[in-house]
Amino acid sequence: MERIGLILNNGSDGTKPHPFDPRLNTTLRNQIRQWVIELFGEVELEDVGPPPTGDPASLDSNPTTTPDKATSEFKFCIYDSQHPLPLSTIRELWNLQNVPILVLSHDRAHAHPHHPNVITANDILHVPLDRLLFLQKVELLIAGDQAVTPSFLFQTKIDDPRITFELGKRVHITQISEIGCTVISPRPIAVGVEGTLSCSLLGESAGPNRQVEVRVQNSEPFFDSDVVGYEVRMRFFGLRQTQLKYLRAWLARNIPGGLPEIERSDRPPKHLMRVALITPRGDTQSQLRSSLEQLTQLEVSAFSGFKKFTTALLSDKSGKQPASEKPNTPNGFLLNHIEFIGPKRPEDLIPLLPRPQLKIRLRFDDLFVESIEPKLSSSETLLGAGLESWERDASQLTKGLSQADRETFDELLSWVASGSGPSWKSHTAEFEGYFTASPSTQGFIKTQMTLTSPREGIQSPIIEILIEPISKAENSNSENATTEERQFEAILVDASLIQGPSLPEFEAKERIQSLTRACEAYNLRNAFGNPTPIVVFNAADSLSAKIFRGTRVRQLIYDFSDRRYHAELFINLSRPELWSSPGLVVQGLQTDVEAALFRPTNIIAISEAGFSILDKIPMKPGSDLQIISSLWPDLKSPVWSRVRRTTEAQDGLFQEDFIFLGVDDEIQKAVRNFTRSDYVQKKKTE
Repeated sequence: MERIGLILNNGSDGTKPHPFDPRLNTTLRNQIRQWVIELFGEVELEDVGPPPTGDPASLDSNPTTTPDKATSEFKFCIYDSQHPLPLSTIRELWNLQNVPILVLSHDRAHAHPHHPNVITANDILHVPLDRLLFLQKVELLIAGDQAVTPSFLFQTKIDDPRITFELGKRVHITQISEIGCTVISPRPIAVGVEGTLSCSLLGESAGPNRQVEVRVQNSEPFFDSDVVGYEVRMRFFGLRQTQLKYLRAWLARNIPGGLPEIERSDRPPKHLMRVALITPRGDTQSQLRSSLEQLTQLEVSAFSGFKKFTTALLSDKSGKQPASEKPNTPNGFLLNHIEFIGPKRPEDLIPLLPRPQLKIRLRFDDLFVESIEPKLSSSETLLGAGLESWERDASQLTKGLSQADRETFDELLSWVASGSGPSWKSHTAEFEGYFTASPSTQGFIKTQMTLTSPREGIQSPIIEILIEPISKAENSNSENATTEERQFEAILVDASLIQGPSLPEFEAKERIQSLTRACEAYNLRNAFGNPTPIVVFNAADSLSAKIFRGTRVRQLIYDFSDRRYHAELFINLSRPELWSSPGLVVQGLQTDVEAALFRPTNIIAISEAGFSILDKIPMKPGSDLQIISSLWPDLKSPVWSRVRRTTEAQDGLFQEDFIFLGVDDEIQKAVRNFTRSDYVQKKKTE
């Protein structure tokens, strides 16, 4: 017969009833008895500790106190977290130091393994109890760090990259500024390591509002009378405006004299700061120059999209001219070609447009032309095509463009059509390219695309395209400047090119990866000879900073205007000699703030009782770590877990098995829905 100890709360003075009072909660005791019988057969439930003075005898069929019995012989014990005595004291009083103890908690605060009431607990369960979860937890409890094959809960393997798990440990922030912080770590962390920091200085409410993506910049030895470790300096990768305001208000209160004002020096910086700007927006370059006015000597090469940028790289690599840099008159091989038949003089060319300007209104989904203003007569042509062709669709817009220009035009048109929300009216883009309808109908054209009606349900976006011819002299867009031998300090990418309501995150990441591959193929470098960093700017709050893990993106800037913050970021990301006021960056404030630092891990299996990961670092059984996961993205605070077992796996990795500590029904529901849907899917496949 197995002995199970019950450490339940009878009220501190023997008169105050409690939900776990054995006199009142006979149902709970009977449930526990029935459930553990399934595991051990015959069992005996015993109350640990003397009964309260003046209380009637317990209603349990075997009411027993344990001072006269060897409590160390208990198979395990169950402890009510609201017992008047802390669990650590109970262990000492009743010789339970080596007995596994399962805590029952109905208060989220008591699910914290470091709460004074539950320190030394082996596992924590929320009430009301679930039979299968209780049985699995008891099975794991008595197994200790030995291998266990689940008997009561379905465990599912995870091979979906969209399911993310991050493990976190508590750290102390010793220094913090608007752009980063320093924490103490027992071991060094490699430069560039990606993770998440959760800190109360970033927001009032707990949960995602307090979490910011970080990147490790360096680790230096740290020696103190009490602590020996490393100072790890990290940069905030994607700080939202609300977080910046909250942090800045805290800094202003704690920095003597408050935050210093922006000081712009009159002396010029020593070198040019060269930037490649990839954006379809026409006003972005002027905004960038205004934000960095008098701080640096900026040289911007602007490109309307990814294709325009990679085309420029390709033309530099091959030594060929970009496709849009053809002469605007056929005074080359066409006039001298033996088979050429047509006008011999530039003034005899058929114009691309019958009028100086034309406006085309079209539906994006099917490229149906709703109107052309001014209207075309039956004898007139537009871009070499007559009215009959334009009445069918708008494909004539790109037929005469080179392959590279056609892809650039399509990219810009899709971007304009993707406008939604309050800012949809700002989705306007310009395109310039060389158009060849025939040997006698060719030249440079300029188009301006404007979204006049965004997508609503199944209704297609409506785009207005203004077309006008331009001369070669007018076609001086900086997109046509070569990038050969350029040493860009940064490549700035407009987030709207990788973000949209119908664009999944994996496709956004793939677009960034394709840009990275192009930069690597053409060996783009900064002045130090290092790979040019990519900075994504004007991101909406809905864009997750985590999708840029494993990419060349070094900074994410959300869509808000703050000259000080942007200047600080640029100074931090580049070289001091590029700036007239390199001292603008606010030095970190010395502090001692508790936070949690999370890093991604490779989860391989999960159940309602726990999960397993593969990791490079062996973890000590009994270590308590916090978890944030895509399975419960809106949870206010991280979930606690404990390492149960660590074993060597393949390729120098370690498999580490964890148990969940005190997770409430919200978490259990998320895990249950995932595991059961996966189980059903596998059954259907079979």
